[in-house]
Amino acid sequence: MVGAALDTDRCLVRLRDGRVWEALADRPWGAARARLDPVLVACAVHVAASTDTGTAGGTELGAPLVIRTGRRLCRVSFRVAPGSCSGG
Repeated sequence: MVGAALDTDRCLVRLRDGRVWEALADRPWGAARARLDPVLVACAVHVAASTDTGTAGGTELGAPLVIRTGRRLCRVSFRVAPGSCSGG
């Protein structure tokens, strides 16, 4: 998996099968934008895809992930990246 920053709160994650997903840090209305590390997001996606309780088939990212770093929690939503193909 590969991660690439788009903005402080958005990044792309490319899966091994060639699909590209856009990750977006969720935030409550009026809250400061969360900083989203593309390497951390790619690692979290890899861990979720590698576990039995993770994503179906290891590559479906319809549900958000919650990433914890120390005391901070960040909920990350995913969508198919604009302009990407649906398969590898």
